[in-house]
Amino acid sequence: MFDSNCIGRRGPSYDPSFQPGFHRSPSEAKLTQEEYRDLARENDLIFLPFDPDWYSLTASGTLLDCVRFGIPPLAVRNSVIDDLERRYGRFGFLVSSPSEGIDLLCRTDPATLFEDMEQFRGPLRAIAHDRTIEALSPGFRRIFSSPFQRG
Repeated sequence: MFDSNCIGRRGPSYDPSFQPGFHRSPSEAKLTQEEYRDLARENDLIFLPFDPDWYSLTASGTLLDCVRFGIPPLAVRNSVIDDLERRYGRFGFLVSSPSEGIDLLCRTDPATLFEDMEQFRGPLRAIAHDRTIEALSPGFRRIFSSPFQRG
């Protein structure tokens, strides 16, 4: 069985009837960066029930936090996630809808999920490495030393 933690501030459309389903309910106030980081790092898996249209052009900050913390996501596919998977391989449980993610959590033995999560560690580390300033700086140098620059 999983403990379900809702990390972050409660939105205006939050339904209090969800409260019993969470081991940790959403905060009523905005969390500090430190509080958010500490709470997020306590998790083994982070469920991101994205609206694929909303995140089709940019990555979610929470997805990037999964990468940064090395925590596999359970995420709804979108173009950003598909691109990461194409470049790095499977880095989390990727589903086509939030309800498919809930079904995966409800129907799969947690021990099986934990076994599967080990395969995601390498791709998560590779994504995190490629987002470091050291890895990104050669590309920035090429951009800023282009022939379009005045010299």
